[in-house]
Amino acid sequence: MDRTATHRCNRYREAVSLELDGELSQFEHAFLRTHGARCADCRRFRVDATAITQDLRSAPLEVPRRRVSVAAHRRRRIGVHHASAIAASMLVVSLGALYAADVGVQGQDGTPVRSTVRPAYFDSPEYELSLLRAAVVYNSSGRVIRL
Repeated sequence: MDRTATHRCNRYREAVSLELDGELSQFEHAFLRTHGARCADCRRFRVDATAITQDLRSAPLEVPRRRVSVAAHRRRRIGVHHASAIAASMLVVSLGALYAADVGVQGQDGTPVRSTVRPAYFDSPEYELSLLRAAVVYNSSGRVIRL
């Protein structure tokens, strides 16, 4: 079955569901007639779905033996203290982002100035070696290997 036929069959099955619920448009009804005339699998699906739906709707309602109660969903409220803490943290994060991006820093001619400050460890291979020496590595047998 090619991809187009699969798409049409899926649309047909959705239309069958709408038909059983009484929500089928005229276009979808025409689609049911034309596709159903060509596709035996879809015709069989429509017959089966209609029979199952009729059986379910004609069956007597079951009364549960136990009482069923559903807990109400409580909506959490944000207190004044939480709201102010959230606002303050958002302000700190925003200011930090602005500072990190050097937004608003301009030279005398009005052009943006980018910071040329580099972290110290970029200029220090000894710093990186000290980090590697302090690292603990485990080999496959679980023994500690110090670098």
